[in-house]
Amino acid sequence: MIPDWLPPILQCPKTGEPLHIVTPSQLIEWQVLASKGALRNGLGESIAEVEGCFLANQSQTHLYPVEDGCPKLSTERAISVLNLQKMVDKRSAHPNS
Repeated sequence: MIPDWLPPILQCPKTGEPLHIVTPSQLIEWQVLASKGALRNGLGESIAEVEGCFLANQSQTHLYPVEDGCPKLSTERAISVLNLQKMVDKRSAHPNS
């Protein structure tokens, strides 16, 4: 885990937005997306599971892993959640699918 004071002084390398610690409920949403193959890392590789501690940017489009208390802020390590809003919109439009 990382200290609470650290994330607000860090910025997303892709968007420049402030970062925050991902909450357990946010992590569950991203675990569901990962199980559906909807997440990719910065190299374009599919992410099959999302576990542990992460930082997210303000607009919730990128996740960064925290390993041994150290945020990994390289763009290659970033997990793209750009499809999150599309998935939510699709579920809303077709609630029984």
